[in-house]
Amino acid sequence: MGISSEIIEENSERIVLKTGRCPIYKATQAVGMDNEGIEVECQANAIYYKDVMLKQWDPNLSYRLWEFRSSADAHCIEEVVLG
Repeated sequence: MGISSEIIEENSERIVLKTGRCPIYKATQAVGMDNEGIEVECQANAIYYKDVMLKQWDPNLSYRLWEFRSSADAHCIEEVVLG
């Protein structure tokens, strides 16, 4: 259970994460949301929440969804950016 992420790129300006297992995706899919609706929900809630948390730690950091998964078995690409 939980989110499964792997760092696929890291430098002084950003960290890129490949996120596989996601309980938010599975839960929203289980209640009947389609992929487009799940992406909207994710942008409005999960990604926003992660961005707010990072900014509390360091206001110069941003959390972004770079690529949304195409299906339940796919992955998202997310990034933490400095600046």
